[in-house]
Amino acid sequence: MKRIFTLIFFVIAAMQYNMQAQNVNAYLDVIEVRHNYDCGNDAVGACCGCWISICNDPEPRWNFWGGHTGANFQGPTYINGGTRGCGVWNIGDADVANFTNVAATQINIDMQSWEDDDCGSTDTYNTGCVNDDDAYTPRTRIANINFRDQNPCQYNQYGWYYGNNGYGGYFDIYWEYAVAPTITTQPTAAGADRNLCIGTSTTLTVAVNTDTYNGRSLGLNYQWQVSTETACNGTNWTNIAGATSSSYTPPQTPGTRLYRVLVTSNCSPDFSSRTVTSSCVRVNYFPYAPPIVSAVCGATVTAGSTHAFSVPVPPNTGAIANATYTWSVSPAGPTISAPAAATTNITFPTPGTYTITMTTNGGGCASGTSTCIVTVNAPNCDFIYVNSSTTNTSGGSTNTPVTLEAALGMVSSSRNHIRMASGTYTISSILNIPAGAIIEGGYTESGGNWIKQSGVVTTINFSGEETVGGVTHRIGFKSDASNNWTLQDLTINVVAPTGQDPSGRGKSVYGIWMNNSTGTQIIRCNISAGNATNGVAGTGMGAAGSVGSVGNAGINGSCDGGRGAGGAYLTGPGTGIRKGGDGGAGGAGGNEGNNPGAAGGLGSNGGGGAARDGSAGGGGGGGDPGSAGGNASSAVTTSEAANGVAGTSYTAGVRPIGTIGTYYIPAIGSNGSDGTGGGGGAGGGGGGGQGCFWCNDGGGNGGGGGGAGGQGGQGGNGGKGGGSTFGVYVTGTAPTFITTALTSGTAGTGGNGQAGGAGGNGGNGGAGAANCTSQVGRGGNGSRGGNGGAGGRGQDGSNGISAQYVLNGVVQTSPSTPVPNPANNFIVRYNNKRACTNSYVELTKVSLAGDWTSYGSNGNAVYDITPTLQSTGATTNNVNVFYTSTGWKDVSTVSDGRSRLLLVNTSRTLPVINGVTSPLCKDGSLTLSVTPNSPSATTGYEWTVQATPVTSLTAPVPVLTSNSATPTFVFPNNGTTDITYQIKLRVQDECCGWSIPVFANVVVKPAVLPGTIAAGPQTICYNGDPANITSASAPSNTVGAITYKWQYSDNCSGTWVDIPSTNSVSYDPPAGLTVTRCYRRVTQNCTQEVYSNVHTVTVLPLFDAGSITGGSGIICYNGNWGTLTANPTGGSGSYSYEWFSKPMGACDLTGWTSTGATGATYTPTGLTAGIMYRVQIDDVGSPDCAGPTWSSNCISIDVRDEIPVSATATLSNCALPATPFAELSAGIPGAGTTATWAIISGAGTISTPTSNNTNITGLSTAGATTRVRWTVSYTSGLACPTSDTVDITPTTLNLNAVSLQSTATAQYFGCRNCMIRNNNTYTYYDNVGRIIATVIDNNSPTSELGQTEICMGYDYNANSVTPNSTHVQRVLTNYGDYQPYLPRYWTISPAANTDVQVTLYYTAAELNALQANASTTNYAFTNFTDLWMTKYPGGNIGSFTAPASPGGVNVPITITRYPNLATGPDYKVTFDVNSFSTFYLHPNRFPFAPLPVELLSFTGWNQGTVNRLQWKTASEKNTEVFEIQKSIDGANWNAIGQKAAAGNSTQPLTYDFTDNLPVLGNNYYRLKIIDFDNSFNFSNIINIQLNDVVQNNFTGIYPNPTNGQLNVDIQSTALTNTVVRTFDMLGKVVYSENTTLVKGMNTLRLDFSHLAKGTYVLQFVDVEGKSHTAKFVKD
Repeated sequence: MKRIFTLIFFVIAAMQYNMQAQNVNAYLDVIEVRHNYDCGNDAVGACCGCWISICNDPEPRWNFWGGHTGANFQGPTYINGGTRGCGVWNIGDADVANFTNVAATQINIDMQSWEDDDCGSTDTYNTGCVNDDDAYTPRTRIANINFRDQNPCQYNQYGWYYGNNGYGGYFDIYWEYAVAPTITTQPTAAGADRNLCIGTSTTLTVAVNTDTYNGRSLGLNYQWQVSTETACNGTNWTNIAGATSSSYTPPQTPGTRLYRVLVTSNCSPDFSSRTVTSSCVRVNYFPYAPPIVSAVCGATVTAGSTHAFSVPVPPNTGAIANATYTWSVSPAGPTISAPAAATTNITFPTPGTYTITMTTNGGGCASGTSTCIVTVNAPNCDFIYVNSSTTNTSGGSTNTPVTLEAALGMVSSSRNHIRMASGTYTISSILNIPAGAIIEGGYTESGGNWIKQSGVVTTINFSGEETVGGVTHRIGFKSDASNNWTLQDLTINVVAPTGQDPSGRGKSVYGIWMNNSTGTQIIRCNISAGNATNGVAGTGMGAAGSVGSVGNAGINGSCDGGRGAGGAYLTGPGTGIRKGGDGGAGGAGGNEGNNPGAAGGLGSNGGGGAARDGSAGGGGGGGDPGSAGGNASSAVTTSEAANGVAGTSYTAGVRPIGTIGTYYIPAIGSNGSDGTGGGGGAGGGGGGGQGCFWCNDGGGNGGGGGGAGGQGGQGGNGGKGGGSTFGVYVTGTAPTFITTALTSGTAGTGGNGQAGGAGGNGGNGGAGAANCTSQVGRGGNGSRGGNGGAGGRGQDGSNGISAQYVLNGVVQTSPSTPVPNPANNFIVRYNNKRACTNSYVELTKVSLAGDWTSYGSNGNAVYDITPTLQSTGATTNNVNVFYTSTGWKDVSTVSDGRSRLLLVNTSRTLPVINGVTSPLCKDGSLTLSVTPNSPSATTGYEWTVQATPVTSLTAPVPVLTSNSATPTFVFPNNGTTDITYQIKLRVQDECCGWSIPVFANVVVKPAVLPGTIAAGPQTICYNGDPANITSASAPSNTVGAITYKWQYSDNCSGTWVDIPSTNSVSYDPPAGLTVTRCYRRVTQNCTQEVYSNVHTVTVLPLFDAGSITGGSGIICYNGNWGTLTANPTGGSGSYSYEWFSKPMGACDLTGWTSTGATGATYTPTGLTAGIMYRVQIDDVGSPDCAGPTWSSNCISIDVRDEIPVSATATLSNCALPATPFAELSAGIPGAGTTATWAIISGAGTISTPTSNNTNITGLSTAGATTRVRWTVSYTSGLACPTSDTVDITPTTLNLNAVSLQSTATAQYFGCRNCMIRNNNTYTYYDNVGRIIATVIDNNSPTSELGQTEICMGYDYNANSVTPNSTHVQRVLTNYGDYQPYLPRYWTISPAANTDVQVTLYYTAAELNALQANASTTNYAFTNFTDLWMTKYPGGNIGSFTAPASPGGVNVPITITRYPNLATGPDYKVTFDVNSFSTFYLHPNRFPFAPLPVELLSFTGWNQGTVNRLQWKTASEKNTEVFEIQKSIDGANWNAIGQKAAAGNSTQPLTYDFTDNLPVLGNNYYRLKIIDFDNSFNFSNIINIQLNDVVQNNFTGIYPNPTNGQLNVDIQSTALTNTVVRTFDMLGKVVYSENTTLVKGMNTLRLDFSHLAKGTYVLQFVDVEGKSHTAKFVKD
C-alpha cells in the first residue's frame, strides 16, 4: 500500500416495528457508507480527496458486526468488494448494504484498507507479489454505537480518529423507520355530532403508534385530504395545502365534505411508501340543503307524466343525518306522493314551467332549500308535429316541433302520425317512409293549437339523389318494403337535377319510388317529378388504321443461300392485319465442276388478309452463275381486292330502349365494329445458286419479303341513354290513390353515336438481295400489302320516359285526379288531440252556403244540452260532432265537400256514471263516481246538475257543478211534489279531449208524511191480550225501504218508549198488560222520523195463583218427600185447587196428570223415579178474567237410580294347592260411582280392592270360607250405597296329569286354564307344582287375553320316524332329509289375540338330547341359541307331521339358563307373540317352512378392521331382500344391513357384505331371508371370533325404541375413563354418566324412564379423543 486514507462512515439504519404489545423493535435495513475526510498533511497532494488510482488503487473495505442483541450481519463482510479509482470515492460517494429484518440496536464498525489485487487473486496472499492484497491495515473500530439513542432522520456524529500522514475522520449515524405507522385513534369530529351550524368549528385529530423504546411517534409527516364524492372509497381526493399536522380544522363551508389524512414514517413528505390512510370523516355545515337529484331537472317532460325526485341520504355525500324534508311545487297543480320523505314522485297534469323546492331542516340550524326547474309540455298524444322553420331534432310536441327528417326517425308503432304545418319544406335528401306512418299536411298553428284547414298547402321540395349500380336517381319519398303508410294533403315536388351519372347517362326523377310495399295510400296529394337530364354523345370518332410495314429485305447470297423474311403484323386499334409473305430462299450452290447450281426457291404467299392472299414470286434458275429470282405479284386475279373490309355502322336515330325494373336504367348505344386489315404482300423468289467445278459452290440471294397489309379503322362509340321522369314508380303492390294529381317532367334525350376511323395503307414489299450477282442469282422483290377497311359508326343512346305512373315495369294509365283548389272552406279543430270515437271534434265551414249534409260515416252533432237537444248542428257554421267508429271521415255541405278530411284513429267507450240512486229523499246526497273511458290518462271531469225540464237550445245555468272525480251533491226539494234533476258528465282524456256528455236523471221527493193508525180505544183484563192495532193509511213521499217502530206511553203520561222489533205498519201488543198504555207508529224514511195518531189500551185489575212452597230436591230410590203448599194471592180470595204430576222434564203446561188431590197442600211418598208437581188454582170470584190458573212454579223431586250389584268369586286353576287364590269379578261401576271389595269374614288379601276384576290370595287351605262384599256408592250427593256378598271355600285343586317326563314313549296331552288380564304375570304348573309356562299380559285391562288355555303334550305317533334318542323325534323335510325336533310342544288358546310375552321351560336333558341327535344331520348346531321356535297354525296332536295348512312361522326367541329350581327345568325360552297356535322347538329351520332360496353356503372372515361376509345361492323364488343380522351373545340380534335379492333365479348367485364395526370376541351373523309376501326364514349362524379390538365405537343399542331401559354396547381398544352423554335434538344435555371402559366390549344399562318421548343422541369420547355418536328413540 502506498498511502492510507481516512473515511467518514455514514450509516443509515432503517427501523421496522412490531405492533405486539405496542412495542416497536428496531431493525437495521440499510447501511449506507460514504466518506468525507481531512487531507491532513497531504492537502495539496495528488491523492487528497480520492482513493488514489495512481497509487496502485488500494481497496477500502469495512466490516459490520451486530451489537449485543444478535449474531453478526452476514459476516464480518465488506460492502463494495471492488476497486474504486480516483474520482470515484469523492465526497458524498456511498455504498449500500442491505440487512433486512436483522434485530439489532447497536452496531460495530471496522474500517480496513486493502491493496489492489495485482497478483490475480482476491482476498488471498500470493507469496512474492509485492502488491498483493494478502493483508489489510485496520485503521479504526468504533464499537457499540447505539443508534436508537438518537432521533431518526438526522445526523449523529461519533468521535474523530486519526490515521497515518495526518488523515482524520469521524463516523455519523443516520437512520429511519422502515415500515408504515399504525393509526391508533381515527379522526373524529369534536363534539357528539358532525352536523354543525356555521359559526361552530370542529377539529379532526389522528394519533399513531409510538416507538416504545423512548416514546417517539412513527408519524413523521401528515397530509390531510378532502373529497366531495359520495363514498369514502372514491378516488377524487385532493391534498389540502398546509394541512400537514396530526390535527385539522375544516372550513365552515355550507354542505357536506369528506376528510381523511395520510400518515408516513418517511423522513420526507413522500407518501408513496411506508404510509397509512385514516378512515374518512363526513362533516356537514348548515344551513344547507342537499341537491335535488332527478333525471328531469332542467329538462322538458310531457303533461300527465310522473317522475322521481330525491335527495342524498346517509352515508352518501351531500346527505344530512336526522334531517326532515318538505317538498313543494310552484305553481300549484302537480301531485306530490310523499311530501315529507327523502324520495318522492311528482305527477305533472298540465303544461307549464314548475319550480320544485325541497326545504331541509337538520343539524339544529336554519333550514336550507334547493330547487329544480321542470318544463312540462302538452302530451304529443302519439302525434309528431313538424313545421318548416324549426331545426329541432327531438321532441315533436306542439310547442317543440321537429324537422320532417327527424320526425320520420321518431315513428314507432305507438307514435306514427306526423302532422305537418303549412309552408314550404326544402329537403336535400331522399326520405324513407317508415312502416305504418301517416304523413299529413294541411295544419296551421293558431294560439298554440294545431288545426286542420282545407285551404292551406304543405309543400315539400326534394333534391336528394342516390346512385345504384352506377345509375343516379333523384327521388322524393322512398318506400322499400315498408307497408301500411299514408301520405295526405301534401304537395310533393322533386326538383329537376343537373348533369349525368358517372358513365354519362341522364339522371332519372321520381316523385315517389316504391318497392314491395303493401297497404299504402296517397290521399289528396299533388306529386310532381321534374325534368330528367340528357345522356351524353359517344366519346369521339374511331381511331384510323396504321400503315402496313415494309417487307424485310432478302438475305444476301454468298455461300449460305439464305432467304429474306416477309413483312410483319402491325398493332393498333384496327383488326385483321396480316403480314407480308416471306421472300424465296436463294438457290443452292452447284456441284463442283461445271454442274449448275440449284434453282432458287419460290417466295411464300403473303399472310391471309381480309380480302386476299399475296402470290408467291418465281424462283431463280440455277447455273454458273445462277439466274435471278422472280418478283412477287400483288394479285392473282382482278376479282380479289387487296384492301380490308369496312366495319358495320349504326343508322342515326335508331336507338335502344332503357330498362324499367326496380329502378329505371337508361340504355347506352353499342359501339360501331372495327374495319378489317389489308392482305399481306407475297415474298420475292430466291436467286439461283452457282455450281463450279474448279471453285466453291455459292448460294443464290434471298427474295424480298412481302409488305404488311394496312390496319382496319376503329368503330365509333355509342351514345349514352337519357334519364326518365315519373310521378309514382312502383314495383310490387299498387298504392291506393284518392284525389291525387300526378305530374312528370320532360324525359332526357339519348346521346348520338360517333363515326368510325379510316383504314391504314398497305406496306411496300422488301427488296431482293443482290450480293455477288456475278456468281449467283439476284433475289426477287416482295409485293405491296393491301389497304385496311374503315371503322363502323356507333349507336345512338336511348331516350328517357316521362310517365305519371309506372307499375311493375309497365306505364299505366294515370290515376291522376285533380286536387281541389286550396280553399279554406273546412277547418278541423283537434285541439292538439287525437280524434277519438265518442269525443268532441269541432268542424267549421267557412264562406259556404247551405247546411252541413254529412259529417262522415257514423258522425253526428253532439247532444250536449240533453240526450235529445244539441247546441250546434247542421245549420251552424261551427258544429261539435262525434263519431262512433274509427277511420277517415268525409265531410260535406250543400255546396262543397272534402273527402277524408279527418281521421278518427282511437276507439273510446262512453264514461259510465256510478252511484246514481233514484228516487232520492228530500235534501238527499249522492256521491258519484265514474268508470272513465280514457285510452290515455284522465285529466278532467265536468259535472253539471240542472232541474228539468230543459227545453232551450242554450244550456241553462246549472244548479250544481263540480270538477271532482267523485263529487257529492245535495238535492233540495222544499215543495210538495217530486222534482227531477238531470246529471250531465263529460270526462277529459289527455289525448282524446272531452268525451260527449252522458246523462242521468234523479227524482227527488218532498218531505215524508206519516199516515194514520186505527183510533181505538180498547179495554182488557189484567195481563190480558190487546187486539191488533192496524194501519188506517200508509205513509207517503217515501223512498226505498220504510222502517217502522212503535212506541208506548204507560198511563198515557206523554213519555214515549221505543218498542223493539216492531218494524211493521200494524202492531199487535203482547198479552199480559198490567197498566193502561197509549201506542203510536213512528215512520222512519229519508233520515226523517214522523208520528201517527195515538191508540189507547185500558187494563183491568190482576189475579195471581202464586208459587208452591216445599222445595225441589233429590232422594234415594223409594224415598218420601215433605209437604207442598199452594200460595195464591189477589183476585176474590175464593180459590179452588187441583194438584198435578208428570215425569221429570220442562216446567211447561203440557203432560200433566191429576193426582186427585184438591187441598191447599200435598205430600208425595214411596218415590222410585224423578217426578214434578204443579197446582192449578181458580179465582172463582172473577170467572171472566181469571179462570183456572197454574202456579208460577213446579216442584221437581229427583230419585237417584238404583245401583245394580252382582259379584262372583272363582278359584283359579293357576294356583298351587299350597297357595290357593280366587279371581273376584263384578260389574263395572257406572259413571259417578265408586266401588270397593271388603272382606267381611275369613282369611285372605284382596289385590286391588277398588278394581271390579281382581284376585284374593292367602285363602285358608283348610277349607274355611272367606266372605267378601262388593259395595257401590255414588261419589257425589246422596251416596245411596248398594252391595253384594259372595263366599269362597277353597278345595283341593285338580292339577291334571301334566308332568315333565324324562322320556316320551307315548302320545299324551294335558291342559291348564287361567284368566289372564290386568297386565299381570300368570304362571302355569304341572301336577307336582313345577313351573311349565309363564304368560305376561302386556296390555291394558280393556284388551286382556281373558280365559286362556295352555296345553302341553308329547307328539309321538306312527307317522313320525322312530326317535333315535330319548326326548327326540324326527320329521321328513321338504329336502328329503330328516330334521330332529323336541316332541314336547305347547298349544296356547286365548279368548282373544293380543300382545303377550310367553316363557316355556325345558330341561337340560331335553336340549342336550336334541343337540346330540342333530349332530349327525344337516341341522347340527353348536349353541342352544341356534334353536328356533316355530308357531305352527292349526296345531293339535300330531300336527307337526300332518299339518292342517302348509308352513309355519319362525318366532325369534331368547334362551337363557334357569337355575332357580335345582330339580326343575334348566332352560327357559322367551318370545313375544300376538297370535297363538302350537309351538315346537327345533334346530335352525322348520321343515315345513323351507327357505325362499336354496342357500349353497354362508361364510365369513376377518379382514383387518372389518369382517367380510359372503353367501351363495343355487336358486331363488319370490325372494325380496336379505337382511344381515348380528349378535355378540348368540341370543340378541340386530339388523346391520340389507342386500336386495334377485327375486326369482335359477342361476348361482354370490352376495357380499362388510361389517365395519366388528367387536372383540364372538361376532355371530345370520341372514333373514324375506319374501315379497313378507314371510321370512333364517339361514345358519356363523361366528367370526376376534382376539383383539380393531376400533372404538357403539356396537349395539337395544331395545330401540325403548320405553325406558336401554342397553348400550361400546367397544373400546384400551382401558379409558369417559363420560357417556345424552343430548336432545336441540343439543341440550339431558343425561350424563361417568364410566370406565375396559378393552373389548362394554355393556351399559341406562334408565331413561324420566325422558319425554322423542329422538335422542348418545355420545362418548374414546381413548384417542375421537367423539362417537348414535341415536335412539324413547317411546
